[in-house]
Amino acid sequence: NDGGALTVAAGAGSVLVQGSILSGNTANRDGGGARAETTSGTLVLVDNVVQHNTATTGEGGGLRAASISGTVTLTNNTLTGNAAAQSGGGTTVKLTNNTATAFIFNNIIHGNAALGSPGGNDVFADNDLNTDLTGSASILSNNDLSFVAAAIPASVTLVNNIDVPPLLAPAFHLLADSPCIGAGSNAAPSLPTEDFDGQARILGGTVDIG
Repeated sequence: NDGGALTVAAGAGSVLVQGSILSGNTANRDGGGARAETTSGTLVLVDNVVQHNTATTGEGGGLRAASISGTVTLTNNTLTGNAAAQSGGGTTVKLTNNTATAFIFNNIIHGNAALGSPGGNDVFADNDLNTDLTGSASILSNNDLSFVAAAIPASVTLVNNIDVPPLLAPAFHLLADSPCIGAGSNAAPSLPTEDFDGQARILGGTVDIG
């Protein structure tokens, strides 16, 4: 039902998904590529490719990431070509308590589709699951994405994001003229020292997006 390729969860512990390819999967409900969550711990997804996955009746076409009171971190992932029947074609990030926080840095989340309400073709921040109308903090910095929706938009911080075709080569490398080259943030949380291919993550002084 949930997590077409992967379902993983922890209570107060940590979850790390790194250097994986989640491609062409289907979930009947949520998380076409993966459903990953923690209660009060840390959830980190870094250097992954999540593409062409489908959440048939639910949300999070590529990824459904959640935490009740911990942190969700997405750094230098590529999510493209995913689809959800409801919200978050690329990813839905679900945060419950006001202490829960999402950090979304240096990701390509582009070319996804969400068919239902409240939408969010690329990102839906479901950041008020305790319904107190305060909203959990969601920080989106230096990503390439086209559409972000949120339950409480005022709790979403957008910094230095771009909305342009990422110009991807086969195997999701960046073409030489990609606007994502050198457009990331070196201050991204959980930034690895190496990229998907085992090469230096930072080249030319500034990390790439994706």
